Amino acid sequence: MGEIEVRQRITAPALDVFNFIADVTTHPRYAEFCKRIEITSAQRHGVGVTFTQLTDHGDGGLYEVRSRIARWEPGTHVSWVNTDAHGTPQVEVIYDLVQHGGEVEVIHRVIGPMLDDEALRQRSYDDNVVELANLKRLLERGDR
Repeated sequence: MGEIEVRQRITAPALDVFNFIADVTTHPRYAEFCKRIEITSAQRHGVGVTFTQLTDHGDGGLYEVRSRIARWEPGTHVSWVNTDAHGTPQVEVIYDLVQHGGEVEVIHRVIGPMLDDEALRQRSYDDNVVELANLKRLLERGDR
């Protein structure tokens, strides 16, 4: 199963970074490939929240991705699983946060079989480097 990992240090408290990332409606603000998020569950926060993403990875297509929050640990971890139309897990999206003094290190991993393809893995890596740079810029300038 393929995997990418991107790290970024952000000058902010871990809980502030967590709150921004865990509110999945903010994802289009820093992940350029994510065009829209719609929460599809009555629950808005925590494990079990479901949402749909509209994504564009630069290959000419728009994709509807169904997702569910799988792990939620305020200040340290949030992750979700993207599924296919039948609910079968396809990709796990992980954000681990580690506080280092006045900075938090965001360790962002994406794991899934599609990343076994070298071209898709590189495109995903590049997308996620930009994502974390955008996240850093937004949070460090206080644009929450």
